[in-house]
Amino acid sequence: MRITLKAKTPSQTNNVITLSVYLANPLGIVIFDDSKNLTLTQTGIVEAFEAIFTYSLPETALRGYYQVYVQASAAGTSRKTQDSFFYNGYVDRENIVELNWTLKLTGQGEVKELKIALPWILDLEQPVGPIISPKPSKIEVDPYGNRYAVYQNIKVTNTPFTLKFRLVALQEIKIINESIPLSALKSLPDEVKPFLKPSPYIESDSPEIAAIASSMLQGTTTINFSNVGKNLNKSFMSIKLG
Repeated sequence: MRITLKAKTPSQTNNVITLSVYLANPLGIVIFDDSKNLTLTQTGIVEAFEAIFTYSLPETALRGYYQVYVQASAAGTSRKTQDSFFYNGYVDRENIVELNWTLKLTGQGEVKELKIALPWILDLEQPVGPIISPKPSKIEVDPYGNRYAVYQNIKVTNTPFTLKFRLVALQEIKIINESIPLSALKSLPDEVKPFLKPSPYIESDSPEIAAIASSMLQGTTTINFSNVGKNLNKSFMSIKLG
């Protein structure tokens, strides 16, 4: 985006104007912020400046109106303005998700039991499906809510055993902008605790990660989930791999 700023220096020279730009997506989340310092070198005349701010919207950016906020500050005063534009992207606040996949079992012989994990996303409204063909012997659900199609006594000949799956769901993208007391994390339900244990790819027992988490919580008594991801991205960029 190109911003043109006109400013007049009343008396002294070498005034510095700070030009700040914020870009908010259709959910109101600030996805870009930047600032530039501009120096006024003349006295008593109007000077025009152009500042260019560059941000590329990803393909996954939401479709809708984006708000651009601009603030110019100098000598203890500031002025604000804003504008908007419409981005016609592929992802909307409500999206229809359709999933189709086919599994083929080849070779020859008999399979006593075949258990296949089924895609199942709890926060999706699923008006159609899952539709499974052929119909499984039964559907199993483990203690964590994972669903499995179970087939028994499958005979595989020269013709592959083919399993087809179809699911149509409605996804609503929304933001959770609520704060909870930090003390609430000390009394989590027992069914949640297994997911907090360290694993090969979730190193929650790493001293470096624990130190960063502790520093992020200093001086706060609540957690706001809308800021968690942004803070994590900034903090973990400083961790050296290897």
